[in-house]
Amino acid sequence: MSLASANGGDPVGLEQEVAEGESHQGLKEALQSGRFWVNFRYRFEHVEREDFALDARASTLRTRLGYESATYAGWRGTLEFSDVSSVPGGAGDYNDTINGNVDRPTIADPTSSVVNLAHATYEGFWDSEVRLGRQRIQLDSSRFIGSAPWRQTEQVFDALSIRKPDLAGLDVFYAYVDHINRPLGPRSPVGDLDSNSHLLNVGKELPGLGRLSAYGYYVDVADLPSMSTFTYGVRMKGERELEGWSALYTAELAHQSDVADNPNQVDAGYLHGVLGGRVDGLTLRAGYEVLEGGDGTKSALQTPLAARHGPNGWADVFLVTPAGGLEDLYLSVGYQLGRTELLAMYHDFQAESGDAGGYGAELDLRAIHRFECGVELGLKYADYRSDVALVAGDPYSADTRKFWAWLYYSSRASSSRHLHGCRCL
Repeated sequence: MSLASANGGDPVGLEQEVAEGESHQGLKEALQSGRFWVNFRYRFEHVEREDFALDARASTLRTRLGYESATYAGWRGTLEFSDVSSVPGGAGDYNDTINGNVDRPTIADPTSSVVNLAHATYEGFWDSEVRLGRQRIQLDSSRFIGSAPWRQTEQVFDALSIRKPDLAGLDVFYAYVDHINRPLGPRSPVGDLDSNSHLLNVGKELPGLGRLSAYGYYVDVADLPSMSTFTYGVRMKGERELEGWSALYTAELAHQSDVADNPNQVDAGYLHGVLGGRVDGLTLRAGYEVLEGGDGTKSALQTPLAARHGPNGWADVFLVTPAGGLEDLYLSVGYQLGRTELLAMYHDFQAESGDAGGYGAELDLRAIHRFECGVELGLKYADYRSDVALVAGDPYSADTRKFWAWLYYSSRASSSRHLHGCRCL
């Protein structure tokens, strides 16, 4: 399954795909040989939650226009603009977190226009890549650090990052993050956060086994000190070819503690294990994930800088880990036939604390078809059924159903003088 499909037609790291690092003699030639891209994502989202009398409906269009220069003297520049607007005549009855429609469920896609990417990349130092400016950062599965590409406005970081792909056989990534631009956008009081954070991820490919990575994420957010934590862990993900099929496996352990001015005492663990198999176009997985709880939700293990839509169900009930922690036992069945991808998942949610009981179960369904011309059509459905007595304002206790339909189009150009059109027929 591609990252573009997993994120609803949002190709992660597009600026890296658009212009590979050819070296050009002159600055003018490098600028003229740069590449544009433009993409559109229209999405309709409907949310029905048991503790709201009214449903939420959002009809939004995200437009992105980007440019990346060719390489000159080891440097290249990237700039991307993103606009999210309501479609005229479409549904707009939802709480976007800043419009005051608190009588309806939340769909966190406020209208906004932002500079999504603005960075310079230098590749002439010690065979490494140094990047300065606003950028995407996605580490491993994005469980702790990611760009949140499912939201119409994604999460990006103002940072200095360094990637050394072969340091004694290790792939080393480090970033100092000065500012966090969250999916809620600049108009939200918690949309832009000052940061003094350090991210380190070291990986190694083990032939025949997969990728082993170790990480340490020191996140210091003065604007929201309860987000300030240090998370360290180790992860192994691999695929092994067997006779007629492939075995899939993932194992990850991590620990999180409070740092800086965090007023809460955080001392929580994380565990994730996956076993599965792939044969022809069929993929089966069984997973078990644990996020430890604490003395209140703010002391439980949290992942506020992750790509949070998806890891614990598409209904987004568990964006914040409950005080009792979370155990997620899940099964998934995926099938790919040509350009069509189908996926079904079932989650059983229990509290990590033995005396807290169960939360509920969720069924997730998705169908995606990608055309050769860069158009993608997708449908997705999530149905969370709670086992907890209903309490107003408590997402864990409210039955929740969500439906999405989206249409995505991406066009790339071979140079700054020409944009390719789309010919689907």
